[in-house]
Amino acid sequence: MLNFSQQNYESESSAKTFKIKASIDSFIQMPRNVASILLNKRLFLSLVSGKDVFTFVSYSNSRMNHLPMSKTNSTIQAATRRKRLAKVILFLTGMAFGAPALQAQGWEIYFGGANEDIGQSVIQASDRGYVAVGFSESFGPDGDLDVYAIRTDVDGKELWSNYYDEGWTEHGNSVIETPDGGFLIAGDIRTTQLAPSNVYLLKIDARGEKVWSKQYGGGGDDLGFRIIPTETSGGYLIVGRTASFGNGGHDALLVKVDDSGNQVWSHAYGTTDDDYGRGVIELSDGYLITGSAFNQADTSTDLYLLKVDFAGNEQWAKLFGTNDIDEGYDLVETNDGNIAIVGYTGSGSDVYLLKVTATGSEIWAKTYGGALGDQGFDILKTKGGDLVVAGVTEITPSNSDAFLAKFDLDGNEIWWSNVGRGSHTDAGLAVAETTDEGFIAVGYNSLFGIFGNDVTLIKTGPTGAVYTNHLTGKVFNDDEDCVLQPAEPGLNDWIVKAASPGKTFFGTTDSDGFFDITVDTGSYTVSVLVKNNYWQPCVAAYNVTFNTFYDTLIRNFPILPLVDCPLLVVDVSAPVVQNCSNIGYVVSYCNSGTVPATTPSLYLILDDALTLTGASIPWTLHLDSLYIFDLDPLDLDDCGSFSFTASSDCNGVPAQAYSVSAHIFPDSICVPVSPNWDLSDVAVEGTCDAGMDTVRFRISNDGVGNMEQPQQFIVIEDNVMLSPEPVSFQLEAGQDTLISVATTGATYRIIAEQSPGHPGNSYPTVAIEGCTTESTFSTGFTTMFHENDNDPFVNIDVQEAISSTDYILLRDYPKGYYKGGENLIPANTDVEYHIFFQNAGTDTVTRLVIRDTLPPSLDLATVVPGASSHPYDFEVYGNGVLKFTLDNIL
Repeated sequence: MLNFSQQNYESESSAKTFKIKASIDSFIQMPRNVASILLNKRLFLSLVSGKDVFTFVSYSNSRMNHLPMSKTNSTIQAATRRKRLAKVILFLTGMAFGAPALQAQGWEIYFGGANEDIGQSVIQASDRGYVAVGFSESFGPDGDLDVYAIRTDVDGKELWSNYYDEGWTEHGNSVIETPDGGFLIAGDIRTTQLAPSNVYLLKIDARGEKVWSKQYGGGGDDLGFRIIPTETSGGYLIVGRTASFGNGGHDALLVKVDDSGNQVWSHAYGTTDDDYGRGVIELSDGYLITGSAFNQADTSTDLYLLKVDFAGNEQWAKLFGTNDIDEGYDLVETNDGNIAIVGYTGSGSDVYLLKVTATGSEIWAKTYGGALGDQGFDILKTKGGDLVVAGVTEITPSNSDAFLAKFDLDGNEIWWSNVGRGSHTDAGLAVAETTDEGFIAVGYNSLFGIFGNDVTLIKTGPTGAVYTNHLTGKVFNDDEDCVLQPAEPGLNDWIVKAASPGKTFFGTTDSDGFFDITVDTGSYTVSVLVKNNYWQPCVAAYNVTFNTFYDTLIRNFPILPLVDCPLLVVDVSAPVVQNCSNIGYVVSYCNSGTVPATTPSLYLILDDALTLTGASIPWTLHLDSLYIFDLDPLDLDDCGSFSFTASSDCNGVPAQAYSVSAHIFPDSICVPVSPNWDLSDVAVEGTCDAGMDTVRFRISNDGVGNMEQPQQFIVIEDNVMLSPEPVSFQLEAGQDTLISVATTGATYRIIAEQSPGHPGNSYPTVAIEGCTTESTFSTGFTTMFHENDNDPFVNIDVQEAISSTDYILLRDYPKGYYKGGENLIPANTDVEYHIFFQNAGTDTVTRLVIRDTLPPSLDLATVVPGASSHPYDFEVYGNGVLKFTLDNIL
């Protein structure tokens, strides 16, 4: 026996890993383009959500021909097989990936502090998260208004927020993303209490840290309302208002700056009265600005449209509206080459939507709204060419809602959606289209009678719908009274399901056992997906109904331990396997049982072509390739991991299979065994003779009972059964039988049946590859079938050696039995998805998010994340979205 500890080691592979597993609900047929696929960065978004994937037709009535053979009597149900659904091997830039099919109906989230907080502008960043800016007086030491920026992920979870205070007051009114992944915020700043305001341009990096800031203006008040990138000449253009220059008290203002914020030129425009510039777009021959200007002819404010060339020289200016107040706030170029402008008319009583030609000739003007006030503040053109407007609509004289509305190019309303709680005043000030064909809007909300606002961030679906009801509660380890007590611990990463005939929603408990599921109105059956049958919920399900919006219901799930027993789950993985390299593996393990495991240990068996070269924890070597690792105690719901490296054979061939087996102890099954079990325990072994010309398989009965009836086995050569029918065998306790096969350079696998009622999910099988005197042999067949690792305490990682890798690689296992151009996988098979990422860029990665929605053919109740190169947070939410968040992956 050799005791050895090596803490410092290096791996030649710098890749990083992650793995997931789920079971298939029904007999399926998995096309090769899904069962084995190499993805680039864009194609990765499909993950496992491909359609036309799952249809299996058995080609024989014999259950032995459903390769691999059906599992026998599982006494550890469901989540015993939830060992993994995806092994993700990451090595990526800090981008968030999501499936394009995700179209959840959104959410409404609030940000801010105890005082005034307003959201003025929002974008979806290149990582698919959101950045909102505005101003706040809730943060900072001096209690004044500061620029306020919030960055969230694609689900609205705050990643960071920051305030920027360089003077007396600052406002952030507009934000855009810059090519370097940072952001530019335009607004205004008053450096001291008595100083005039200047246009303010603030550059921040992707983490919200200030890079630089610039100010523009003169002796009067100057404000910046919106910023756009300028494609023709580079740099940026800010539109706003000035009291320092021009003809009147206030004039429209344009400031052109370069990439570093240095002013290139500025111009003021307008009449001798008060004029504003609020929106600007770039055309092929200059810039078009909208805002408001005083019309001396009817002594009222009108919507203002101004055309300038690329140097800022005025080309023409026009006014539109009635003899009442008409304001322009934003504009877009439409797909037919015209211009759509939004604002409001009639002292704020109606949304004003105007369409003009590129030369300013009116095509039509329309108003929208109810009997009270309605105002439009922002407009966008959708990917389909329609128009979406954000604004505010009065519900009562004392209450208002934010709204989003969609119109066609003729101004016909397609849909109108109000968002807001009846107890709050709400406003929508800006909107952007999202990659899932929905919309993200920002504004503010305030509770009646309370001074102060909060920033509102609203995510909608394609029709403006938002889910506003919340189902909350706690899943906890109960002390047998089925009532939540303060000291009862929560259960982490349990999935809660709210199902109705039309919609199903999911949520995942946090480390304290709490969950929060956003749902639509309607009736639901709410249940918890029990991890394994060591546990039983006090309440099988609740029936709940949401009849209104913005409602919250609380339902707790006490979970009773049925046995006092640990249940250890293990997983092992590597990013990729290559011949003649030092491969880095990660072993992860958890205790899903009901009591702690006080002295756990792990047995590791390496492929004959692998040699252990180092590990992050001590090990003991037994025999040739058995390594034993003593682990720290595992409390209930506790997890751990360690890493090791192994060198591979330098004489290996491409696609050669390398296997690593991990078995964690204790591995007791603490549920009653079936009375039908005959106490036999079938095991299989396989060896290659010294002459490399014969494969010998051994089937043994290692149990204490005789097999009461015959069972069957098959031997497969590559992907063809050697015998026309399965072969029967029946062994007494301690007895074995040998099967010899003359080799031809093929891959040989034996699969044998256990007796009915055998505890657990044992699946006796072993494969022998490369038993030949020739320098080449068949490869690619070992991974067609799964190994004997259906029990949670065993995991066998089998990977084929590759010569090089793409930056993103999705590998599934087993890849299925190839027949008729398709890969066949039987029902109730655990399917692993192993995802490899590599950072091809030069920037440092700090955060990675992986999102995808499982197809209906994969059972969400069996999803269990596996080994990863970095710690991650796993959750299931929405309509079955899986989300893996990896932070601080430096």
